[in-house]
Amino acid sequence: MTETRPYASWTSSLSADILAKASNRLGHLCIDQSDIYWLESRASEKGRNVLIRCDAKGEIHQVLPAAVSVRSKVHEYGSGDFLVEQGIVYFVSAKDQAVYSFDGALTQLTQILPDREQRFADFRLSSDKRYLLCIRETHGQSEVVNQLVSIDLETLQFKSNHSESAKDNQLNFCDIHILHSGFDFYTSPRLTPLGNRICWTCWNQPDMPWDAAELWVADFADGNISAEHRVCGGHLEQDQLESIYQPEWSQDGVLHYISDKSGWGNIYSCRDGLLNALTPIDRDFSIPQWILASSTYTIQHDNIYAIYTEQGIQQLCHIDVSSGQIEPIKLPFNYFSEYLLYSDGHLISRGEPPIRRSGL
Repeated sequence: MTETRPYASWTSSLSADILAKASNRLGHLCIDQSDIYWLESRASEKGRNVLIRCDAKGEIHQVLPAAVSVRSKVHEYGSGDFLVEQGIVYFVSAKDQAVYSFDGALTQLTQILPDREQRFADFRLSSDKRYLLCIRETHGQSEVVNQLVSIDLETLQFKSNHSESAKDNQLNFCDIHILHSGFDFYTSPRLTPLGNRICWTCWNQPDMPWDAAELWVADFADGNISAEHRVCGGHLEQDQLESIYQPEWSQDGVLHYISDKSGWGNIYSCRDGLLNALTPIDRDFSIPQWILASSTYTIQHDNIYAIYTEQGIQQLCHIDVSSGQIEPIKLPFNYFSEYLLYSDGHLISRGEPPIRRSGL
């Protein structure tokens, strides 16, 4: 028998908890050997960003203690919030924006300053595992300063006077070296496989990164840089602008990047100062750089796997560098979001069909 009740007085099997569990958002991706890591923002846990690991067997694990939420606020939009190397997690705490490491125990690496806030993001580890390279954003009373820095992990130590008091055994936070400063914004510190050279992008206000961003390269040794110089990008002659996105080094140390100087975001390589257009077609291989550490292509020797946009639809493709052939890879997805990674013969991305929710 049908029962009539006043509006909004009836009960429903659809609860707020059910809706919250279905609204988890996926964030930054990272690969460590055969393990895949990602952030999962959970509305059911008041928006906590949970670090998840999928191992080689396909088993899913929560990595960090339950009270920890991972999020960087660099450039306000963040991302590039964590890095995993040989099972050690380096991440930014959403609570205090300090950098921590986790290898079964939490260790705070950077100091919380009482008079200003420091934010960190977009991490890379040096080949000797000593230096953690990243972007640091410092908020003072009158200005915000972006810098490219290296965190010296070997300077982390406990000072002890052999007292049993916890106050007498204090942690010395890691030394931080400023690698480059002077621009309003920095992104994408990337080291060569040998670890002896570094590249990055930077730009100044009022430009947005898709308006005019410069590509820089320098030698890297002992936590510092030398012989830094601009490669391309930024403000050119005759009021022309060039934006650079996602610089990467190939396995043999060749610099790659995306430039919009042709009017399209195409992939280029730079070998011994010679610039070569690898995708000279009317397609955009870049995306607007709202967040850090995004990637739309990955290099595997003479092969590049990339995502381009055509008429608002994204397409995964394979690029044969030696022949220049660009071949679309047919998949039931037309949206791949901000990340494309490669590991053990597999491409990892966030894919979404036209009418389904996103997933890995």
